Amino acid sequence: EMQQDVMRIRLVPLKDVVPRLQIETRGLAAQLGKQIAFSVRGEMTQIDRNVSDALSRPLLQLVRNAAVHAVETPEERRESGKPEFGSIWLHASYVGGEVIIDVGDDGRGVNPHSLVASAVAVGILDPAAARELSQAEALDLMFLPGVTTYRTPQMQAGSGVGLDDVRSVIEALKGSIRVYSTPGQGTVFRIRVPISLTIVRALLVRSAGHHYAVPFSSVLRTLSLTPSDIP
Repeated sequence: EMQQDVMRIRLVPLKDVVPRLQIETRGLAAQLGKQIAFSVRGEMTQIDRNVSDALSRPLLQLVRNAAVHAVETPEERRESGKPEFGSIWLHASYVGGEVIIDVGDDGRGVNPHSLVASAVAVGILDPAAARELSQAEALDLMFLPGVTTYRTPQMQAGSGVGLDDVRSVIEALKGSIRVYSTPGQGTVFRIRVPISLTIVRALLVRSAGHHYAVPFSSVLRTLSLTPSDIP
């Protein structure tokens, strides 16, 4: 009961970070001559106040990137057969002891081949290794410093703050971020973070007379073994 009471006191709805995202989207759309609708689903999903505060900057950066880089101008969207209004959205939901937050858009998408070419150009990848990458691995390159598909920086998109910084903040929260994109159709960033960092569920292990608590987020799988299974 004490645990539940402490959790209830610390939890805040994600809707608290939404107004700033909406204002930022409207402001960038006006500056860039774009028409963008920002929508939210699951804004009452609750999360620890410290996690919510830490996520505000990464979420703002992802929305800025979508508005500046992803959503096309009305003219470009008409030529592509899309509605003039582009869409940026934030969807949140619970999965077990975690919150999943999707930040997506219906813009131009990301070409994984361009990311691979950028990584090779800056020396992060050699051409042989680049040819072996899957599409998911290629998209993941956008989180590395220096890898970009844009020739000139867009100051509206974050004044030099990159996706590597976004990933660092999320990983510091014991979370993860993945990207899914289809050229010409849009991009979705999926963030998974624990509801709270105050209470960590863990697997208890005893080995050689010592006890350990391994956070569930670090457990890939558990196996039942017999002494003969251990070399």
